[in-house]
Amino acid sequence: MATLFATAVASAKSRDKDYKLSDCGGLYLLVRPNGSKLWRLNYTYLGKQRTLAFGPWPEISLADARVRREEAKRFLASGVDPLHQKKVDAARARVEEREAFRGGQINILSSDL
Repeated sequence: MATLFATAVASAKSRDKDYKLSDCGGLYLLVRPNGSKLWRLNYTYLGKQRTLAFGPWPEISLADARVRREEAKRFLASGVDPLHQKKVDAARARVEEREAFRGGQINILSSDL
């Protein structure tokens, strides 16, 4: 399997249509016509093809994207959907932020999760 190099990521140019630069393990860089470069991971969970977004390059470096891919693979190995876990973590962060803003009072509504 071919792996990406940081120079290939940095020098990727936009085209008329989206295209992918593949790394190994389902990780790829999606290059958009507007010039944005986005890290994605394709994986299968419960027989369904899923895609997890890691964020834009250069905010997320190639090394960071590979670390996140390995983290997602660990979730999959333990039977947890990494996309679902990402949503749970985001909801937990929102609840903790509201709790800190209210001075420690916990008031969880069903819409928070």
